[in-house]
Amino acid sequence: MLAPAAPRWLRPLAPPARAWKEVPEQRLGRLECLESSQSSRTSGTWLIAALILALLIPTELSLRLGPLRLSPYRCVLIAAFVPLALRWSTGRAGRVTGIDLAVLGFALWGWVALAVNAGAAASIEPGGILLLESFGAYLVGRTLVRDRATFAGLCRVAVLACALSLAVSLPESLSGRRFVHQTLGAFLPGAPTFVVEPRFGLARAFGTFDHPILNGVFASTCLALAWYGCGPAGIGGRVSRVLLVTASAMTSLSSGAFLSMAVQIGLASYRRAARALPRRWLLLVLALLTAYGIVSALSSRSGLQALIWYLAFDRTTASYRLLIWEHGSNSVGANPWFGVGQGEWERPEWMSGSVDSFWLMTTMSFGLPALLLVSAAIVGSLVRAGRRIRGDAAEDRARFGWILAWIALVFAGFTVHYWNNVFAFLWLLLGAGAWMGETRRRAA
Repeated sequence: MLAPAAPRWLRPLAPPARAWKEVPEQRLGRLECLESSQSSRTSGTWLIAALILALLIPTELSLRLGPLRLSPYRCVLIAAFVPLALRWSTGRAGRVTGIDLAVLGFALWGWVALAVNAGAAASIEPGGILLLESFGAYLVGRTLVRDRATFAGLCRVAVLACALSLAVSLPESLSGRRFVHQTLGAFLPGAPTFVVEPRFGLARAFGTFDHPILNGVFASTCLALAWYGCGPAGIGGRVSRVLLVTASAMTSLSSGAFLSMAVQIGLASYRRAARALPRRWLLLVLALLTAYGIVSALSSRSGLQALIWYLAFDRTTASYRLLIWEHGSNSVGANPWFGVGQGEWERPEWMSGSVDSFWLMTTMSFGLPALLLVSAAIVGSLVRAGRRIRGDAAEDRARFGWILAWIALVFAGFTVHYWNNVFAFLWLLLGAGAWMGETRRRAA
């Protein structure tokens, strides 16, 4: 029996028509397999949609079991974890790869680091959440997104999520009132307590997220997905999606979101302008490395420090971020293997514990092995997806959009941290690109 049909905007793209040449018995068997495959794909599309839309549900609506907070997206991941882990481990979603093991290794190493720093008993809750939000979210993308059609469905749901977020964040940015969090916080615990100063005369919108940074990073990551990943559409449809995503990201007024969009637009423009150049991406990498070396040689700051300095909206923020990198790097040097877990890191008393970098925070918390594992998973995925498939322009577009989104996440991760729902989203997105590296090359 087929699963209930998904709404039209969620349905995977129809496969191309083909002529049947089988005898009736073979045709019947193929039809049964096709029915089973389509039923599985529809169920997977529903689960992906449920997870992405659950990311938008405010923290105040979490289920609380004593000290344990189960956000709606965590409930979805808990329900899906065991079935998807079985599907992955038994090879029903393709063979287990080194990238899969790197993601799992990151989650397990992080749990070990938490146990080393706080004790085995105290590590159960945060370690389990780390495993769920990283490897669990990765499994959703890895096992359910197995072709371009399902990937297009994921991208369309992500754009829908940006539209829903914009409906909340735009009035908030203009009025300065956190409508959702103030309303729910009046009678439920868990409302964000961050004090965020306005920028350019506008409030930095939280939307339904726990911080404007998360609001901005989520939407900005969807920019390339909106243009390249949503499947066939006219120029008007693609422009409309991009404008919607851009508006949603801009309500956060976050430098991380602006950097993410700038990276995606810049690389997409370069791809078009340099399409006649042989080895254009190698030339770009060499040019960027040369520029980095020149900046490091001529400046009193390293290339990374210069990036942090010039990308901040004000010099006070830039100076503070440089101090975070200075003391955070010292913490990594003092605790290279297991980090500090959820403990305090050494810094001046007047500095807060906030760390504005995903890469630095990951290393400080779980040690250098965790950074190496997550880097291996991301770089390995990008390299595999970067293998060109000849003869399928639509698949190449989807691949390029996914690569752009991840390169933007890598760059923005030097200036902002990813946590809670956006942390789960980035692992979902990483898993959703696994099929791109498994597709065989086609003849030209």
